[in-house]
Formats: sequence, structure tokens, C-alpha cells
Amino acid sequence: MRQKMRDDHLARDISAQLKLISDAYAAGVASEIDQALVRVVEIRRMEKTGLQDLLDECSAPDDAE
Repeated sequence: MRQKMRDDHLARDISAQLKLISDAYAAGVASEIDQALVRVVEIRRMEKTGLQDLLDECSAPDDAE
């Protein structure tokens, strides 16, 4: 069973991105390879445009309570 990696961690960790893709290729299942590649591309794009930071801010616990 694959461990779910948080997007914020994946966006900032090149080694984790490579591991995700390598694990998918090692499994040898085309759909897993496609999912891994798409996830890495999307998360890198979100990080580059600043969307990941915005999502992190929105999901952070509210300190005002």
C-alpha cells in the first residue's frame, strides 16, 4: 500500500518527487505511472505560481480562536 504524501511536502522536496515517480515505474502499472507524473507536474506548477502557498495559508489552523 502506498503512503499518501502531503502536497506541501511533495512540492518542496525534489527527492520525494523522484521517489514517487520511481516507485510508480517500479510497480510497472501504466496508470500508476501516469498518476505519479501528473501529480508531480501539477504540484510543481502550483508551487511555481504560488498557489500551493495560498492553499497552505487557507488550510492552516485559525489562530484567532
